[in-house]
Amino acid sequence: MKQLLKRLRSNKTVMLLVVVGILLILAGTGWMWQQHMASDGRRECPDRWYANRMPQATPEGEQPETGTQRQYFVIDGERVEYQDMDVEWVKNNCSVDQPTPVY
Repeated sequence: MKQLLKRLRSNKTVMLLVVVGILLILAGTGWMWQQHMASDGRRECPDRWYANRMPQATPEGEQPETGTQRQYFVIDGERVEYQDMDVEWVKNNCSVDQPTPVY
């Protein structure tokens, strides 16, 4: 009987270690996923940030583009679309923190 109790106790310890290990793995995976989602987009300071305010010709029945659809960045002479950037990161970390309107 004593041996049986001893085995059960050691099995509980093993199970506890397995459960703790699984929880640590899940917590680590959740943290990594959160970091990935937080950095969705390019984190690089742009040379320029533009808001295109040029008048636009729109076919009948279609709505003109507005807001962020008409914003873009320039990095090393290349145009980078607004949706490809981590805009909050740019606002908080770069000297170019708001768009310059172009007409």
